[in-house]
Amino acid sequence: MRLKDDVVPDITPRTLYKYHAAIRTHLKVNSESKQIRHIAGKAIAEVVLVMDDPADLINVAIETLIKENCELPAFSTLETLASRIRNRAHERLFEMVSTRLSEAERTLLEHLIDKDTPDITPTSTVSRKCRRAQPSPIWMTGSLA
Repeated sequence: MRLKDDVVPDITPRTLYKYHAAIRTHLKVNSESKQIRHIAGKAIAEVVLVMDDPADLINVAIETLIKENCELPAFSTLETLASRIRNRAHERLFEMVSTRLSEAERTLLEHLIDKDTPDITPTSTVSRKCRRAQPSPIWMTGSLA
């Protein structure tokens, strides 16, 4: 179409919606939000125990959605999805570790975070026994002689 530069096409929102739908159909892009969230969630769930950073989880979801020819949802949607799946995975991991702890191990761990007990732990005892390393004369003078 050859229109003058000052001519602005008047496209109603309804027409624009139809154009968007036609373009999605032509490009075979999946725009079903429920399916898209399911695909992204499944991708995140597969890697959540290997990747801990939310940005990495979101990137995995985006890569998977692009491979699956899906329309990308809002960033906040992916952020919320990654956060929920990550929290669930951490809760399951905590429960798994917690159930495997013996009573003695549980008591030891609780003692580490107890603020009322003095700071005497195996690590603090070892660190008190170690003397501060004395610099050698070589390092102090900067020469070997």
